[in-house]
Amino acid sequence: MVASIIGLKLRSMWNNLTQKWWKLVLVILATLYFGGFLGFILIAPLVILDAGLTTPFIQVAVLAGSAVGLAWVVAPVFGMGLDATTAPKSFAPYVAPTRSLSRALLYSSLAGPGGLITFLVFVAGTVGLFKVDQPLYGALSIVLMPFALLSLALVSQFLNFWFAARAEVSQGRRDMMQMVGVVLLVAVMWGFSYFMSTFAEGGIHFDFVTLANVAKWTPFAGIVSIPYLLVSGELIPALVQVAYAAAIFAFLGAGWHSLVRGEMVGRAHQLSSEAKQAVAAGQSVVDPALVTTETNNVAGLDTQLKSLNFWLKLGLNPPTAAIAARNLHMWVRDARLAPSLIIMIMMPILGLGFSLTPAGAATGWFMFVFTPLIFGQNTGMLISYDSTAYWMHVSAGVTGRADRFGRLFASLPALLVVSVFNGVLASIALPIGQSWFALTIGSFMLGLLVASIMSAVTGYRTFGVQPPGTSTMSTKGTANQMATMIGGIIVFLIGSLLMVPPVLAHIYLASIITSPAVYLLAMVWTLAISYAALRIGASLLERNQAAILQQIKSWPGH
Repeated sequence: MVASIIGLKLRSMWNNLTQKWWKLVLVILATLYFGGFLGFILIAPLVILDAGLTTPFIQVAVLAGSAVGLAWVVAPVFGMGLDATTAPKSFAPYVAPTRSLSRALLYSSLAGPGGLITFLVFVAGTVGLFKVDQPLYGALSIVLMPFALLSLALVSQFLNFWFAARAEVSQGRRDMMQMVGVVLLVAVMWGFSYFMSTFAEGGIHFDFVTLANVAKWTPFAGIVSIPYLLVSGELIPALVQVAYAAAIFAFLGAGWHSLVRGEMVGRAHQLSSEAKQAVAAGQSVVDPALVTTETNNVAGLDTQLKSLNFWLKLGLNPPTAAIAARNLHMWVRDARLAPSLIIMIMMPILGLGFSLTPAGAATGWFMFVFTPLIFGQNTGMLISYDSTAYWMHVSAGVTGRADRFGRLFASLPALLVVSVFNGVLASIALPIGQSWFALTIGSFMLGLLVASIMSAVTGYRTFGVQPPGTSTMSTKGTANQMATMIGGIIVFLIGSLLMVPPVLAHIYLASIITSPAVYLLAMVWTLAISYAALRIGASLLERNQAAILQQIKSWPGH
């Protein structure tokens, strides 16, 4: 059973990688890059290690083990829903929840990149024990390694199921947890990147002794740290880690099968007293008045689309206003778009942080320029996020002009917020002598140009995204990522080139005419191009509605 489940997971991973040749090439390149980096940081210290470096080696080993343990704990928060290959519910229609299946599912959680990296880190530490002339403890490390891996898998899977159970209470809660997880993951990754850059420049100094002394008492150090603690004579911290391990296997290990069985069979939910009374009275619903209220709410379009009246008051026709209201709601509530909006607000903060470091100026520039570019791409691809509902637009006879302009109008409030944030921080970080207002206008124009051009492109060809209800980091339902990447790069280049005339006007005309006049000319240029691009996109969309529906149909999960 164990071999079958692990083989099934590995086969699924392999099939996913080999569906597209370019995906396999990218994975191979990423493996070579990160594999070389990991190999260097694991092997290079072992080459120079000897018995005279035992103390610093022990400290680094304890910290490395703690970092690995922490990674396994936080992974369910960041990766919830990203990998359901061996989810117990997937096996419910085919096999009973036996103990052998439970063991196989637990062991299979170690089969993957995370398990492989963890195993290599543990092996490197074990080799280090032999290098510092501690063969007895090296042998102990080999014996404890399977238990260390198993304990990490237990904790991670329990947390994974716990978060999944909380997320399944309602779609709203699931969306919220996914959005929080994505934002936290990006924040941690960017924070780590900034930390490594600053640390490499000598801007941050660590007291490894203090960190190791703290880590050895935490459960993150885990079973793998026991041999290292014994080498340094730390008997009490080693016993504490033994106690942590005993608790994990006693409570989580004993309850693992019950948890799997509950996931596969389901859990009983007690009926409320009101529901029991309704059943006894032969009613089909618990509260008929509530059904009437919900029916009236559904019938009221302005209740479902809360900003509809706002757009109508601005003078938009009803179809354009309805699409604008729906897409504005998606920017705020959709689990795929809302994290992207938050991340785009975070990007200028990271750009400011990098700009304050001597070697991070180029990265800071990139962040400030990339923010409006990526916003424009997302805006132009809103039709893809509306995929499962687009057939209703077609059947209702929504014109291409209403679709293109409605989606752009819905994005303008978010673009304005992002542009102001980007412009203010860029004026602080970049040594170019421009006011925050000028940089805000530039960011807004660049985002508007890219959004309009991408709207023209998606009037002919849409790009796959995740289906509704999934995380923005999930690969489920995405299609033609290479085409998306190439199309995005082309649109970025065109949008950037179209920004050259406004930039030149700002540089050379500022001494001839007033700044407001320069801004006005730049906005007229931007609005004219945006209008033309949107009209082209509207015309293409009306001619290609059937083809776009067929493209959406080919995306898994849509």
